[in-house]
Amino acid sequence: MEREPINPDRGDKSPEFDWYEKHQSEIRRDYLGEWIALSGDGVVAHDPELKNLVKYIEQLGLQESPLILPISDKPPPHFIF
Repeated sequence: MEREPINPDRGDKSPEFDWYEKHQSEIRRDYLGEWIALSGDGVVAHDPELKNLVKYIEQLGLQESPLILPISDKPPPHFIF
């Protein structure tokens, strides 16, 4: 079965940013030093290597692109590419 590619349109990621803001301490505790992918109200994937995370996300067959963030002990980024 052929899978449709992830929609490159980022759309409104406000729900993901809101969830991230509310759960920052848990996220840093559980995923420090990793990249996470957020979709809706939770983490759908994580990995220390961005390339591995992207590969795994592609295999999930999500309809929309998740929000991808690095988790570090530094302040969160002010913008996402």
